Amino acid sequence: MKKCTRIIGNIIFYTFMLIIVFELIITLTTKVRGEEPSLLGYKLYYVASGSMTPALPVGSLIIVRETDAAGIKNSDIITFKGVSGTVITHRVVEVFNDKKSFKTRGDANNTNDPMPVALGNVLGKVVLHIPYVGYLMNFFKTRYGLIVIAAVITYMMILNLVLPKQKLEKS
Repeated sequence: MKKCTRIIGNIIFYTFMLIIVFELIITLTTKVRGEEPSLLGYKLYYVASGSMTPALPVGSLIIVRETDAAGIKNSDIITFKGVSGTVITHRVVEVFNDKKSFKTRGDANNTNDPMPVALGNVLGKVVLHIPYVGYLMNFFKTRYGLIVIAAVITYMMILNLVLPKQKLEKS
């Protein structure tokens, strides 16, 4: 039973380490390039406001797939560049001009967005959201976050190397 528990613990440890290292690599490479984080062609964004609650809670990580006009229809949630260049994620409520522009609205808003979204401003369609993980992604983008993650990785690696040796010495 102890061996099984140790194996499961190691699997969890290495999986967690891979996720942290992978997220760190994505964050660093995209920060150096000045781009948004992406993974295998999917863009990763952080939900910063409550305009799409309850569908997309604040702090969620949203995964956006680039899509063509034919792939967008009413009730889809799209991510787009707003007039001021900000990234916005809202629901399509109406499709105009043979799918060349879209009327959008945040689920928590009482009115539609004032300007239609031109197809050229659409970054993609939301395919998945993971609550609270966006907080972690946003934290990784900061200098403090990178330092904390590097320290956690170092600490966990040291623990993983030292603890098995101590157990062998006691046996």
